[in-house]
Amino acid sequence: MFLAANALLSKKDIYPRTHRDLISQFGLEFVKDGTFNKELFDLFNRAQEDREEVDYGLLPGLNKKEAEIVINGDKKFLEECN
Repeated sequence: MFLAANALLSKKDIYPRTHRDLISQFGLEFVKDGTFNKELFDLFNRAQEDREEVDYGLLPGLNKKEAEIVINGDKKFLEECN
């Protein structure tokens, strides 16, 4: 999702420096005007929160259900980017 969002932003000459900035810019450029599905954007944000929790939080990993939600959403997100 991050690479796809970054690619779409680069088409507008926008190059965010952090994951949070990427999500913010993507929301402003594609979600705010209705170009991109808000529910999929929310999942994109959720994936970032999960990544931060696993990388920096106390959890050693995601549970299976959460991982499946993100993986299935990832496929839909990529389809929406096309």
